[in-house]
Order: sequence, then structure tokens, then C-alpha cells
Amino acid sequence: MPASPPLRPYPGDLLEHLASLLALARRLEVDARSAFDAVAAELHVDQSVLRRRIQTLDAHLGGPLLEGRGARLTVSARGARAVEVAGRVVADLARLDEELAGAGGIAPVRIGCTGTVTTELLPGAIEKARARWPDLEVRIRRAGARRGRELLDRGEIDFAVMRAADPPDGLATQRLCRDRMWVAIPEDHPLATGRRLELRAIAREPLVSFGPTSFTRRRVMDRLAPLGGRVHVEVEGKQAALRWVQLGLGIAFLSLVPGHRPPAPGVVLRDVTRRFPTAWFWAAWRPVRTLREPERLILDALERPGSESTRRPATG
Repeated sequence: MPASPPLRPYPGDLLEHLASLLALARRLEVDARSAFDAVAAELHVDQSVLRRRIQTLDAHLGGPLLEGRGARLTVSARGARAVEVAGRVVADLARLDEELAGAGGIAPVRIGCTGTVTTELLPGAIEKARARWPDLEVRIRRAGARRGRELLDRGEIDFAVMRAADPPDGLATQRLCRDRMWVAIPEDHPLATGRRLELRAIAREPLVSFGPTSFTRRRVMDRLAPLGGRVHVEVEGKQAALRWVQLGLGIAFLSLVPGHRPPAPGVVLRDVTRRFPTAWFWAAWRPVRTLREPERLILDALERPGSESTRRPATG
């Protein structure tokens, strides 16, 4: 095997800086003006630290990796090449870590997952996998669709569970189950028992919902905001939302997988799925990767038999 040329010393953590460049390049495609702020928050560093990392890479690689300013900030030609190579490096190192972790047994299963599936389906799926492989290690990252794709791109997870109307582009996918929408109403409220539940009537009530980045909140407000609806109380998690409803202080919309109904004394849950555009939970992974047996078993357990998902073959 021919000897590789010696690497020039790098004044810092090269892998960390390359990962920062990858995150910044992805963000620039979405919103250039706020890219540094958003990525610095994602990496839990000050913006000045992120800028120094990019400047250090600039100096090491012989030129600026970014060009333009403000809304016109973008990756330069040199930067595009660096991003391409950095993506391969990070993914290869993640694969190496996975292989070495499994050298003495089965490698960990790394999953990026929405809160709904993490709470309602994933524990049972992991239990089934552990029944077959008792020593199986499972690592879970809380991630919505955008975050899940970023973790896949960086090779930090094996598959992600995403919520969307259509399968994510550029990934191998398996449709799991439909995202059902329920409205939680205090049991003594007139809307709890009416034969036909109108969204216009709900929009007049105080709404309890999740933070602005919540997929469920965006889905609900796309329909209710034009009718005058607005969020009065922001909470974290379904149980917090249900508690406000139990106290008679508002009405909440909840995303639930088929067959799951959280216990909520004093609350009536009404299925309003048909009033909203269809959304599904999808498992997604990099097309270059073949799912291992434990991962396949977990996905098959996540897919709800008998639900309206009507099993759809994996694509990719």
C-alpha cells in the first residue's frame, strides 16, 4: 500500500471545524441572513467561535470558503469543494465508529425521532428488538424533519423518523403510519358533545399549543389562523397541554399515532384528522446504506399492523 502524503498540522479540532462548515453550508441554503446565528445556537457556541472556526479553515485551505454578505452570503467554489470532501470524511468516520463499536458484538442502533413516535411507539419497538438481542444498545436523538436530515447527512444516526405529507427527497424511506389529529376539549364544554365540530368554532376558543417550531402547531394554525384563531398558551409536551385543558383554560390539538389515546380525565378527545391535510410518519435513511437486521426489526415494529398505513415498500 503506497504511503500517504503527510498531513499539514491543523491549529484546532479539524473534525469539529469541518462539521461546523457542513452545518453552516446547509443553513445557508435555507436562510443566509440568519445562518451564523442559527448554526451557533445549534452547536451551542457563541457566534464569534463559529466565525473563528470558518476563518481557521479559510487559512488552512488557502482561501475563503464563503463569499457575499447578508442575504447574499453563500458558499464559494472553494467552499463547495471543501463541503463535498468534509461530508465524505464525516460520514466515513461515523461508519468507522459504528463498525468498531460493533466489533465485539452488535453495533448500536442510532435513531433520530419525533417526540410523538419516541413517546408512543418507540419503547415497544425497542423492547421487541431487545428480546432478540438482549445486549443491543439504542441511542435516541430528539429530532424533527430538518434536524433528522442533518443528522443523517453527518452520519450521526442510522435512520430518522420524520413527519411529512410526502416521502423526504433523496432518501430511502418506509412509510410507518398516519399522523392523526385530535382536539382536546374540557368535558363540560359545549364543543365536547356537538354532533359536528366546526374549526371556526374552535378558532374562537383560547388555544393551548406548542412552540413556534412545532409541526403540529404549524399544521393547526395554517387552518385556524385564517379563521381568527391564535395561541394563548405555549407549553412543552402533550401532558402539559392536556393539563391546561383539564383545568378548563383552553383547547388543544394533539398529534397521535393510530390506536394511541393518552389518559386525560375530564377531557374529551375528538378525532379531526379529516379536517387537515394528510401527514405521515416516515422512516428515512441514506440510500447508500443497507439497514441492519436490528434496524429492520425496529422499523417493522414501528409500522402499525392494521392501521390505515397500508404497508408500502421501502424506496430508495
